[in-house]
Amino acid sequence: MNNCLMSLVAQATGDDLCLEIKLDNLVKFSKILTTKPENIKFEFNNKYNVVHVIEIVLSGKQPNHTVIDNSGTILSDRVVNISDVCFDNIQLQQIFLDKTIYIHDFNGTADEIKSQFFGAMGCNGTLRFEFMSPVYPWLLENM
Repeated sequence: MNNCLMSLVAQATGDDLCLEIKLDNLVKFSKILTTKPENIKFEFNNKYNVVHVIEIVLSGKQPNHTVIDNSGTILSDRVVNISDVCFDNIQLQQIFLDKTIYIHDFNGTADEIKSQFFGAMGCNGTLRFEFMSPVYPWLLENM
């Protein structure tokens, strides 16, 4: 079987945020995070001409996790940083940032939006990253 290894690091800036990662609707990781970095790895079938979808879902963010002063400046916040995204140890951080959609509703304070992802999840919501296998030709086309 021709498998590919996907890996990434998730790190929360505080305890009790939950992260779930799905590949093609199958849960590959689910855990309440701490401030310790989580090195997450899972394999998938790298067969020809298949569209895959990675969804990274953040939950557990509460209004008290964000401290704002009287002028609206954020003094502290609880977020999850996603970094070191790789296929078979090949860094794809910029491709991941460029091609990931962040879907959230500002924790229920606004209408749902779809925006670009810049590396940190600060609202409950879903990152959606779509790619094609086999990954090597897809990477060449998207670099």
